[in-house]
Amino acid sequence: MNHVIAVAKGEGNSVVQDDTTFHYQTESWGAPAFLRLTSHISPDASVYVEVLAYDKWGVFCQDAATLVHFGLAGTGKLLDNLGTVRGARTLELANGRARIYVDPRGGTSIVSVHAEGLDTTFVKVSSLNEQTTDKE
Repeated sequence: MNHVIAVAKGEGNSVVQDDTTFHYQTESWGAPAFLRLTSHISPDASVYVEVLAYDKWGVFCQDAATLVHFGLAGTGKLLDNLGTVRGARTLELANGRARIYVDPRGGTSIVSVHAEGLDTTFVKVSSLNEQTTDKE
């Protein structure tokens, strides 16, 4: 991970600062070979799952644009059919990733994602956001 901090000093004693953290990838990658699905809690306490595409060597495929399909089994609900990039059950990966929001509804669910030619992968989502993935 890279962390960049920008500091500017103005007239008098005024100082302005901003920072960002990012992962800079220099490895080459091949065609997507598997998907990795994880669950997260946003700062506003909403729950989402994110899928990333990796090649057979485990290198993140930054330009993958594979069509993926999300599904859910359990008490929760996918927040889909919203016409947005984070509110659609079926969408194309953008920069090798896709997300969808989930309403756990106070219970536990299993969210899945699949794409043609790739194995389906799963993640457990609950109101406590327990993270369990089948590919690490």
